[in-house]
Amino acid sequence: MNRWATINRLLSGRPYSGESHGNIASLSQETFLNSERARLYAAIVSEPKQLKIYDAPHALNAEARRDRIAFLTEQLRLKPLPAALVSGIPNLYQPPAY
Repeated sequence: MNRWATINRLLSGRPYSGESHGNIASLSQETFLNSERARLYAAIVSEPKQLKIYDAPHALNAEARRDRIAFLTEQLRLKPLPAALVSGIPNLYQPPAY
């Protein structure tokens, strides 16, 4: 099941059905998928899963990007990327806070 559809169902109060798993990055400065909602979501997500809370606004910071890449590399059994390549990924645009 699409992870974003799962989040939407969870947050909208509709019953959860299906299977979803993955790397859940909660960002401490995020207003939508905040730490509390991320923990609720993590409680229903099947294994393998990983929940980490990062001190970051909406877009992933360097630590979150590195952890997400490592998680996906492991889960998909991919060849690891060179650290220099991963650390060279530029910061993403941060939308304005409302």
